[in-house]
Amino acid sequence: MANPFVIALHGNIGSGKTTLGKRLSEHFGGIPHLSSDAIRAELYGAPGVNKHGAVFQTMHDRAKEHLANGSPIVMDSTGMSPKYRQMLEDIKNMNYPMHTIKLSSNRDVTNQREKTRDDRITLDENGKEVPFEMPREVWDRSSQVDMPYDLHIDTSNLSPDDVFNQAVTHLSTRMPKQAYIKFVSNKIQKNA
Repeated sequence: MANPFVIALHGNIGSGKTTLGKRLSEHFGGIPHLSSDAIRAELYGAPGVNKHGAVFQTMHDRAKEHLANGSPIVMDSTGMSPKYRQMLEDIKNMNYPMHTIKLSSNRDVTNQREKTRDDRITLDENGKEVPFEMPREVWDRSSQVDMPYDLHIDTSNLSPDDVFNQAVTHLSTRMPKQAYIKFVSNKIQKNA
């Protein structure tokens, strides 16, 4: 593949970054999707482990490898870690086109979404499942990250399809037409 680009998603916990990342990866013909939660789970067995250094170094190494091989990528993280923000800056300095999308959702929606995630099941001391509640300070920190973005989507009252459609519409107007058509055409050819 030629003309690699980066789609960087960031936003508060539970805003739909990974869901959108997977959909965008598929939309562009199966381009790599690098999710900080997935890498954290791969390295440590749990997405909530606070080991930013290795997670973002792994993400950075994989991103550079994919881009050097000519493959566009989709990346997602809350953006809370300075290591993630530095990684995006490093990639941007390599002159790859970067499209940044910020997703947000209100705390009530975040709690509802997080309760449905398999990796967020909490057990009490007797092994009984207890309702998940996002700690206020964690949600506050993830929702107050100040990073630049090209598009902001408040996902609180939108379906995943609506979020995806807004993102794709935005990307189709920001990317060179030839590149956009090429990657969407690759997807159609793979599915034929």
